[in-house]
Amino acid sequence: MNVVFGGHCSACFNSQPVAHVDLGAAYDGPVLEGGVSIDDLILCQNCVASAAAALAIAGDADTFQSAVNDRVLAEGRADRWEVYARELEAALRFRPEPVVKTGRKRAA
Repeated sequence: MNVVFGGHCSACFNSQPVAHVDLGAAYDGPVLEGGVSIDDLILCQNCVASAAAALAIAGDADTFQSAVNDRVLAEGRADRWEVYARELEAALRFRPEPVVKTGRKRAA
């Protein structure tokens, strides 16, 4: 494991002018814009810090359970919004009159 500066992060794919950790492992990652391929497992300091925070949370049972509960609630809320969006889209398919685009704006 080595600290390097610059490069592309294997987790967030950003190229930031911050320290990166080269984990010394091969990684069959994507090819980014500009033809940059991600072949080595290198993480930026922001992703390493996020991983360390996640490990710290996992070590504290109360904080971890609270985070799990928050996630379950957020996923349930997201599911309800997804159903709502699908119902709105379905309702738009059954308009009583078709939408006519004239290129003109309506008067206020």
